[in-house]
Amino acid sequence: MSSLFPMFVRLAGRRCLVVGGGPVAEGKVEGLLASEAIVVVVAPEVTEKIAAWAREQRLVWHAREFQPSDLDGSFLVIAATGAGAVNESVFREAEARGIF
Repeated sequence: MSSLFPMFVRLAGRRCLVVGGGPVAEGKVEGLLASEAIVVVVAPEVTEKIAAWAREQRLVWHAREFQPSDLDGSFLVIAATGAGAVNESVFREAEARGIF
């Protein structure tokens, strides 16, 4: 297992992608919103709280499956789906593009 390095990153005004819309994703989105990030969520379904944030225009929600082009322009991506294969795909695509 590789070592992890904790760090603080200024996310205000930076596009951050969250793939997934369940409770884990909701927690990540909440933190990103508090950091003033530009939040984009890609998930066929989301929690009521994420849907409410989308209605309030606090984030953009694409109600569909992940596509590699979703990474375009992202500074940070978080894979938070319940599907390991999807999370792995998101990770591989982000890593290939040098996205955190």
